[in-house]
Amino acid sequence: MKIPFLNNKKNKDTVEISKSLYEALVDVNEPFKSSRAILDPLALGGNSEVKIPYAPMPLQTLYNLSKHSDVLRTIIFNLKKEIFRNGYEIKEKFSKKCSNCGKEFKHDLEICENCGSKNLINPNEIQKKILETYCEKMNDNNQDLLIVHEELNNDLETVDDAYLLAVKDYFFDEDGFFKGHTVVEFIRIDPKFIRIICNNQGLMGRTNDNKKIMTCVEHRNQKYEDLEFCPICKKQLFQVHYVYEGIENEKLYYTNSEIKHTSKYNPSLTYGYSMIYACWMKIITLMNMDNYMKDYYAKQRPPRGMLFINTSNMNSITKAWNWMLDQFKVNPHQIPPLIIESPDGKTNNVQFIDLMKSLDEMQFTQVRDEFSKKIGACYGCMPLFQGDISSSGGLNNEGLQITVTDRTVLDGQKLFNNKFFKFITEQLNITDYEVILKPNQEENTMKKEELMSKKINNARIMQEMGFKITLTEKEEFEYGPKNEAIQKPQMGGFPQLSNMNNEQNNTINETENTNNEPINEIGTFKNQNNTEKNNQYELKSDSMVTTNTEGINNPIHQERKKKIQNLIFKISEEMQKNENISYDINKDDKIEQISDFIQKGLYNKKFDGINKSTSDLIKDYILKSIIEGKDLNSVVKYIMNKGKTDKQQAETIASTERQSLINKTREYIYNQSDPEGETRYKWLNPLDKRTSKICKNITENSKQGLTLNELKELIKQEANNNGMKDPREWTPHPNCRSVMVRTIQ
Repeated sequence: MKIPFLNNKKNKDTVEISKSLYEALVDVNEPFKSSRAILDPLALGGNSEVKIPYAPMPLQTLYNLSKHSDVLRTIIFNLKKEIFRNGYEIKEKFSKKCSNCGKEFKHDLEICENCGSKNLINPNEIQKKILETYCEKMNDNNQDLLIVHEELNNDLETVDDAYLLAVKDYFFDEDGFFKGHTVVEFIRIDPKFIRIICNNQGLMGRTNDNKKIMTCVEHRNQKYEDLEFCPICKKQLFQVHYVYEGIENEKLYYTNSEIKHTSKYNPSLTYGYSMIYACWMKIITLMNMDNYMKDYYAKQRPPRGMLFINTSNMNSITKAWNWMLDQFKVNPHQIPPLIIESPDGKTNNVQFIDLMKSLDEMQFTQVRDEFSKKIGACYGCMPLFQGDISSSGGLNNEGLQITVTDRTVLDGQKLFNNKFFKFITEQLNITDYEVILKPNQEENTMKKEELMSKKINNARIMQEMGFKITLTEKEEFEYGPKNEAIQKPQMGGFPQLSNMNNEQNNTINETENTNNEPINEIGTFKNQNNTEKNNQYELKSDSMVTTNTEGINNPIHQERKKKIQNLIFKISEEMQKNENISYDINKDDKIEQISDFIQKGLYNKKFDGINKSTSDLIKDYILKSIIEGKDLNSVVKYIMNKGKTDKQQAETIASTERQSLINKTREYIYNQSDPEGETRYKWLNPLDKRTSKICKNITENSKQGLTLNELKELIKQEANNNGMKDPREWTPHPNCRSVMVRTIQ
């Protein structure tokens, strides 16, 4: 037979294999059993079916210890708190999915990039609602997703084994064949009563003689070997992997699709191995130290000392002894005397011996701290998370402790995301969404900015040394060969980088405008005489410039201002060509002011539902799209991908911002070409079924021509009359496509 496998020389798509090998890959058969080694007989006991791990003590002792040891309980509690601190979220697995080939895409598209099909589907919202319902109520005890998994986390930290049970209702046809199931609830099972069913080679659900162990979901207390249907109800049987053994030896058998089992610290083919065993001596010592302290200050504590009295008159001492016993009844903490008879009377009459050492002499605190740190290190929980607020520095550095513990927390979150949460979505048949735990630490934005600032400084120094610099999509600088032809240093020796905000690879420097006019090295359009506008804000070559530099010398500020100047050059040349405007942009001494003005108005706010930094990236791309002549669809796709928006919002942002930028730039050029205000202007739009009532009224009322100020006031008045409060200049409503033009006299 032939199955898709690896490419071979005869057929690049298939490889021929034997039937016996194919069956071995699908289901492990007898001829291939001998190749698997047996399990360690010193680690597992039990019989030919059920395996029981050998352990120094029963699991119940471990649970008791985790409840009564303050050190152990503090570690387990704080790790659990960090793992589940920020809750969970339900995320889409894809943005678009091809229903033809099944390829999933993280970005929005109209045609499958794999097979070319247009049958693309969105994630199923019904699946999301089903998943949300189960996450809010996992079982009939009204436990939500976090509470159930906090229980599982306690099991993992205590005994290193956790079991999640999916309780199901099964459906069969008239012939007893399985047709489907529905999940009733998810609940945690106590690891003390669950046993794994496997043979000596670790094959789940099989006996040592390779027979499948089966059970009926209607009669779970019964097991059968190599049967297909239940002898009692005639329904299809399922292979079992686990058995629940109750206190009274009652048994319930479960399938692999009903129970999810995993271990955290010592995973194996079968059971885990508790970390408490490795810390047993230290935990018990700490508990005994606590008990010693209790006895130290309680009535049952040892005597503080012994009093020796040297005397030759025992009768008088006996009377004193009886008197002292009476005093003990009143005060049990009195020092008891010990009488020693000396016939010669030459030794000291009274001697006191102190039997109690101080805690400092026993190094009580140091030993306790050392044991606590060692136990925490086994679990990956540093002293800072155990309430240790000792001074920082050296091995007690708080930053390093947080980093180490965060790694432990991240590993714990991955275990739940990839094991238990995935099991839940699989049993609910959820294919379009996933549940993940939110990271316990938010991204440190300030630290990221500081790192970027250092990278910029290093790049500036490398550029001054003669190296070519490129900023990649991942915001990393790449240094090319030395002594290549590069641009003159700008902004303190730092080259103008169009990719400062992690845009796409194609920068302004690598493109031409729509009028096929050449673009110079720093991204500005050259005029017809092949000259460019000098930058009056250029810094000295030895200035230190970073992304935190204040004012106009900030690299990001300068880069955006340069893009706006490019926009003005671009639109100016188009207007000079199409409208015969007499305007020499190279003699314009206000170009810096208008670019600053547009930048301040453009980047002062963020879009609804999109953060400020992403909004700025979108505005950068809109600027670039106008300069490079990109169509509106490419801008819409970029906004949807970058801002995680729907298509309607992306179209609104793209069309509105492009129209606002173009009109504001046109107003500036009109003012420069007609400083006296003699020219008249009107409102121009497509006048189709999409044209708004506002723009129709403005077009009708301005067809005879108005001054720019009159037209601007008319736009504002019509917008206010139609419910648009505080509209932007030259943008009376969202999705506006209109533009102001000169009237032809």
